[in-house]
Amino acid sequence: MRKSTKTIGLSKKAIEWIHHYISDMNNHYADSATYNLLKKILSKYSPSDFDHGDKFYRFWVVYKRGGGLKSLPVTIQLYKERIFLTAGRNLGEIKEGNDGSIPQMIEVLEAILNYDKVLEEYGLCKLESMHDKDFRHGYIHSKHIIKFDQKAGERQLRTFKKMYEDRTKDGIQISVNKYVEAANICYRSLFKNKHKDISEMDLYLKKSDSRHGGMTEIKDYDSPVEFLKWLKSGQWGGAHPFEIIFSMMGIGVTLTPKEAKNGGVIFSIEGGIYGNNAVFYMAMALMRVNIPIEIDSVEDVYFYILGEEKIGINYVSIDSIAYRDVPSNKRKYIVWDLPNRGKDKSD
Repeated sequence: MRKSTKTIGLSKKAIEWIHHYISDMNNHYADSATYNLLKKILSKYSPSDFDHGDKFYRFWVVYKRGGGLKSLPVTIQLYKERIFLTAGRNLGEIKEGNDGSIPQMIEVLEAILNYDKVLEEYGLCKLESMHDKDFRHGYIHSKHIIKFDQKAGERQLRTFKKMYEDRTKDGIQISVNKYVEAANICYRSLFKNKHKDISEMDLYLKKSDSRHGGMTEIKDYDSPVEFLKWLKSGQWGGAHPFEIIFSMMGIGVTLTPKEAKNGGVIFSIEGGIYGNNAVFYMAMALMRVNIPIEIDSVEDVYFYILGEEKIGINYVSIDSIAYRDVPSNKRKYIVWDLPNRGKDKSD
């Protein structure tokens, strides 16, 4: 019978905190106690791998949950003197300061100090096999979690392929108003009549990223010449005028005008974190009214139509679902990502 280690026994609050905490690397915690604890860990252990100057220290924390032992990967990234922490979720950069420590984060870091004992007791393969499925990343094909009719999907794919192959490829002249009109065709394809009582421009301003890069300041909204001049100027660089559906979690839906060979404009569609569901409906709507489009990864749309789209498990994005939300009789179809054991990329 295994002897228990000091790392088995993270509090329920610590595990719940990790499980529900969603953040990104833009977060900064200025707490000297946490920072010094991280420095202590880094002085005790060697890096697991390197990547062009970054050092990665990879650990596993063991705890009891759901009637058994689980493990959670924790990564500390050292870039020069900057320290970043990932534990189930990206928790952010840790700096020195007086903001106050987070008890649950301290608890996890203190557990890491005993990692050498945990590794000796369990071994890496066992730790990887115990990876808590509520934190582990993977994917499942959409047909296993969404009601899907195979024959209907095949008919829909034939229709979409023909429309895309026969679509107009000639550019068109567009102005601010024409761009906003195209954006509204996309909105209607996704939201139906939900916003029917709002003007096209107001809907664009409501749904899009607020960084319009000067597009809404063009004097003549009906002038293709002024629009093209602004488009070519590049003054909108760094802004997101073509992100017609904004998202806080990453790039949303984009409808990007690009110069065509005949001097006009065609639209490039990308679903961003909203995925191929958005691309499919937008593309169908635009093609029906002969607005020229291109899709960089049209094969991914085909996969979506056939129910073969990969839906992420436990990723922080709209086109991902939590493991606990996958029906129990469908979990056998999940394909789990391989554990990250690190790889030296220093050369």
